[in-house]
Amino acid sequence: MTEQPSTTSADSEPSFEVQLARTKALEPDFLGLDVAEAKLLATQLGVHLRVIDSENQPVTADLRSNRITVDARTGVITEATAG
Repeated sequence: MTEQPSTTSADSEPSFEVQLARTKALEPDFLGLDVAEAKLLATQLGVHLRVIDSENQPVTADLRSNRITVDARTGVITEATAG
């Protein structure tokens, strides 16, 4: 009887690049939404949402594969960026 190699959760998770590509494909879905709608959509899609809603808001440079950063300074989402 041969032993099967054990699989860990890391083996079954998609790579960072694959996860980022999936999140990037969601960017257009956020355009034109208000912040409340964007938060609801992010929850439904299982992604983290970072909202830029003022000129002086600091933005970190850490890259996350399951995060969308949205620009809501005009009251609606005008830009959505994965990572």
